Amino acid sequence: MPSTEAVLSILRRLERRHFSRDVYARMLDADVTGEVLTVVAWQGGPPPADPERVIAHRTDLRQRLTECRGDLEAVLMAALQFGVYEQSPAGRPPAGDEPARLLAKYPKATWYE
Repeated sequence: MPSTEAVLSILRRLERRHFSRDVYARMLDADVTGEVLTVVAWQGGPPPADPERVIAHRTDLRQRLTECRGDLEAVLMAALQFGVYEQSPAGRPPAGDEPARLLAKYPKATWYE
């Protein structure tokens, strides 16, 4: 599995290349723990945007890499598009198995699987 640092580097590059901060949400952080990828973002939307709207999306990284034939950029682009830039159904509060670093940094995040 790729490291958190490698994933963050690629996510930031993809975000700069493909998404406008004027239109889309802003990626805040990411984590790879075991085989789980977590992407945390401020969820944008039409004005007035709520600065407290932080979402975290978790996905099975190994499964997604298999589905995308090992293409990490494709997996991360999909994570940005789903977890960051699309409106999602109601999420949930933290369940306790989320990465501790992200829970401490973003205690009000709404979580999605």
